[in-house]
Amino acid sequence: MLKKTVREFAGYPVDLNDYETRFKSTDSHQKPELSKYNNLIFQGFTWKYIGNIDPYDEATYPKGFSDQIGIRLESHQTETMEELSYSFITHGWSTDPFPPIVTSCGEWKDGRGRILAARVSGEKYIPAAEFISADSSTPTSDDISNGIIANLHKYSRLSCMNDYITGATRVIEAGELERDKVAIEKWLVEEAKIKDRFNTDYGICTKIIRRVLERTAKEKSLLDNRDGEHWKKSFVSKMPNISLNDVVVLMANTGTSAMKYYVEHLLKNGGKPKPLILYASNTSQEKAANDVKVFKERVETFFAQSYQLVNNSIDSIDIKTPKKLPSEILGVIPNFSNTKHKKLLKQYKLISVEEYIADGLGVSELKLVS
Repeated sequence: MLKKTVREFAGYPVDLNDYETRFKSTDSHQKPELSKYNNLIFQGFTWKYIGNIDPYDEATYPKGFSDQIGIRLESHQTETMEELSYSFITHGWSTDPFPPIVTSCGEWKDGRGRILAARVSGEKYIPAAEFISADSSTPTSDDISNGIIANLHKYSRLSCMNDYITGATRVIEAGELERDKVAIEKWLVEEAKIKDRFNTDYGICTKIIRRVLERTAKEKSLLDNRDGEHWKKSFVSKMPNISLNDVVVLMANTGTSAMKYYVEHLLKNGGKPKPLILYASNTSQEKAANDVKVFKERVETFFAQSYQLVNNSIDSIDIKTPKKLPSEILGVIPNFSNTKHKKLLKQYKLISVEEYIADGLGVSELKLVS
């Protein structure tokens, strides 16, 4: 039976032979695409079924998707995939960039964003480049570096400095890279191909190495960084005895989020706001925990200052500030990549504010301020 090469995607015909012509040609500028990935052996182009994936439910994500989280910290994944989905609907699928990468055993190595966007558009099949994974003593390094290399196409935000920082950090945590300046620079150049993305003459490697060394100075797990819409659809909506209409889901940060919550929810509702669910999005669990800590402290400060304002405005009145806030913080969405947080995430259970802070900062570091 002949392999089907042409299918419709978003109403437009897509032919796998276009990839054959473009990437298997003798053109020296195109051919390296098939051999530039670490320990992956090209097999051919194919259509892969993706109809069983729910873009808003991580429980349906195929093998390999979770590994791509560590490559880039996508705090706006939902917004990004919906924008890309609209691009597919209006312009169709382009065969100019290399397609998503999948192994012969069904593990996706690249293309999560395009696959999720295709599912948002209602597509059930997607073009893919199939590879065989060669034996390797550094599988995490291979996955990370290949993910960075693959993100040089028009459907992807180009790999930024933080992608290399996150990638090197994860490889060190996997025990596949020595925590050493020379070793990290060698990995950046030889494995992650940083010179294909940046001019390294201006010290970017030095900046990346310094940040990697800072982030690996203590055992700090990577974060699962997502936006509020993602958490609402994939986590809060599945919590038992919780309705999205009855709670406020808000990102905690050291910026204006505490003031926004206090004015728009607590004051606006006469001191009787909906219960609050927090989530954090930052580059390390320490910073995320500090975001939650500072948020809570600032809300408490605004609350106390409101009482002080009344006392100062009216003579002979001295109202004591209640010890307990009128708003209820149900907890924080667990997003550290340790065993406890992963278990809570799968159970759709929140973690308390105090425990989230302790997990991120450590008991001895709870006095950290922004």
